[in-house]
Amino acid sequence: MGLIFALMENISTYALLLAVCGLVILSYFFSILNRMTRVPSVLLLLGTGILLRYLSDLIGFSFIIPQVIVEFLGTIGLIMIVLEAGLDLEITRERLPLIRRSFLSALVIFLVSSLVGCVSFICGLCTVTTYCQSCFISRAG
Repeated sequence: MGLIFALMENISTYALLLAVCGLVILSYFFSILNRMTRVPSVLLLLGTGILLRYLSDLIGFSFIIPQVIVEFLGTIGLIMIVLEAGLDLEITRERLPLIRRSFLSALVIFLVSSLVGCVSFICGLCTVTTYCQSCFISRAG
């Protein structure tokens, strides 16, 4: 936690407020652009974030954010995206077969991947140690 507070000491309150207000205004403009182009505003915001990161790397501006905060904000962002998509979902009788097929295909993929994981664990191809190591390697990379 000391690193987080040390990081926050370098950011002025005004800069933080300007950044948050800028994001709100940008989100509003993207929602207007969404109505004209039918491109989801979430995709536009993600693209803007990627572009800003690329530009900040080009000019040599570095902003170190602890990994815990990045994971927390990523989880919150994912929850917000899924909730927004759920609110925009309209279920009609015409879409029920598509929803049923989508659910069944997702269920089959889940069951097959679970079966493959269980079989590889039982046969000794994968152990808990190798699983933990692969999770650590994927997080470190």
